Amino acid sequence: MTARARLALLLLIFPFGFLGCDKSAGTDTGIGIVVKPVISQPDAPPKAISACSLLTQEEATAILGEPVEKPTDSATGGTVTNCNWMTPSFHGVGILVRLASSPAEAETVRIEAHRQSKSVSGVDPEDVTGLGESAYWAGGRINQLNVFKGNYWLIITANKGNEGDNLALAKAVAEKAVARLG
Repeated sequence: MTARARLALLLLIFPFGFLGCDKSAGTDTGIGIVVKPVISQPDAPPKAISACSLLTQEEATAILGEPVEKPTDSATGGTVTNCNWMTPSFHGVGILVRLASSPAEAETVRIEAHRQSKSVSGVDPEDVTGLGESAYWAGGRINQLNVFKGNYWLIITANKGNEGDNLALAKAVAEKAVARLG
């Protein structure tokens, strides 16, 4: 092999020598060189889910204490789904799922929603523990339990009129829904 050929081979292999210094991550080529990816692969995009998949009709009936009709559902552009379970006496629970495109967007949405809660509901938001990564109750005019988990924002409504504790009903729905999000 000529000196020029050896130099070309050395220049070709030299950059890979640094890649092999830390073998904690990467692919071993079998010749003592570990190749590490330089460009990271993006995380899989969050998957859209149907709000109706987060609570069964039987569960809604048990939570409300009276039979519910078949749930009504709707979807908007793959990022928002909504499902409502109503009784013949017009009591009901509902789940609206909003999907953020990234954890950073989800965090921005969480902060802004909490900040604007009082102007929408008329009362200060009440933090709720034990549901998702964070949650708060916006009572007053809207009676919504807002639960954040990963890229998902669940807005849970409960209405039993003067006959029940709407927050307790919304928490019961949230426990089922969050468990199904995984």
